[in-house]
Amino acid sequence: DLQLDGMGVRMVPPVDEIQAAINGGAIAVLKCSTMIKAWDTVTIPKNVQLILNPNLPPVQGTGSQGTFYDRVATDREIL
Repeated sequence: DLQLDGMGVRMVPPVDEIQAAINGGAIAVLKCSTMIKAWDTVTIPKNVQLILNPNLPPVQGTGSQGTFYDRVATDREIL
C-alpha cells in the first residue's frame, strides 16, 4: 500500500518488513525441506508421468535420492 503523507510517498508496510517476511518464509521452506525425502521417477506412477508429460515415455528411476534440501544445496543456480 502506498500512502501520501504530505512530504512524499511511503510504503506501508516498509520494504524492510516485506523483505524480512520473504526471508523468513524462504528459511522456513528450506528448514522443512530437510525433512522431505526427494523422490525419483520410480516413485511416480506411470499414469501420473503420462499426465505430466504425455509426449515422453514413462521413466524408471533409481529410487529415493536424499532430501529436497540436499538437492537445493547442490544446485548452483539456486545458491
